Amino acid sequence: MHKIGLIALFSLLVSANTYADSPTLGEFFDGAQECSNEVVITSQPLREQNGGMITLKSVPFDEIDISQYDIATSQHSIIQLIPVAESTYLDGSSAGSAWRNCMAGKGLPVPTGTQTN
Repeated sequence: MHKIGLIALFSLLVSANTYADSPTLGEFFDGAQECSNEVVITSQPLREQNGGMITLKSVPFDEIDISQYDIATSQHSIIQLIPVAESTYLDGSSAGSAWRNCMAGKGLPVPTGTQTN
């Protein structure tokens, strides 16, 4: 029952309109994976010494391409699950903040659906 609640909680879709200078979905996913790895690798020694928790999850990210010609509009959407890591050691009172800071440092969009508190 607990898993169903977590799945429902994380089934938030975060959307981003894409523009010519926006990263591709692949670049965004790769950056999210790198940030997740960085959070886990940095937190692991602290976990071994002090206990605590490192949480890995996936959040749906919806890339939307909207085209308009005159009065006609076309929309194309691709949904990709992106990896997110949370660490009680690095996040403080804001779950996922280390991951979001990493994403921002890479110049990548930070989905609002990644904050669970």
